[in-house]
Amino acid sequence: MRQLEALKTAVRQLCPEITEEEFSQFDPYFQIREIKKGEYFYAHGEVHKQIGFVNKGALRCFYVDENGEVKNTRFIFEHDYAVDYNSFLNQQKSAGAIIALEHTELVLISHNGFYNALKESANWAQFGRKIADHVFQRTQHKLDSHLQKTPEQRYIDLLKKRPELIERVPLYHLASYLGIKRESLSRIRNRIARLRM
Repeated sequence: MRQLEALKTAVRQLCPEITEEEFSQFDPYFQIREIKKGEYFYAHGEVHKQIGFVNKGALRCFYVDENGEVKNTRFIFEHDYAVDYNSFLNQQKSAGAIIALEHTELVLISHNGFYNALKESANWAQFGRKIADHVFQRTQHKLDSHLQKTPEQRYIDLLKKRPELIERVPLYHLASYLGIKRESLSRIRNRIARLRM
């Protein structure tokens, strides 16, 4: 299946030991889903029964706080995984939501399919451990960044390390992700632009 090629490449970057036979063994578990811009992959309170691998497009992860304010926690682009891992692993309701920022094509694997893969194959089990490590490191990095850096430093980090965010995500979503108001982000952008002149 053509849509699985990017997934195979991404999986083998983490776990090159996974063979073509191990992939084809789990072909029945894979599904393709397209999500229109503005459509939910998962809404608040849903149990994440599938992991989505993004073939093309962009998604936004967010929750709504007790004051009704939207807090963006993550943006997911091509060749990354879309899921609330806590909800998926424990099969409990998610506190957040995932919605499409652009028309998005996903390769889906079910909770049962994922765990069957881990049980049936030592290589898939190793991949599962590496994914868990990756999620932990990413979460820790974001926490450290918010605790140790100013919003301006965090924005500069995005410019250097994740320029696709600046190009593809609206400013008001970026501001929420950085933990500041849109007006504050506009001032930061203007200040940086003046320094570069």
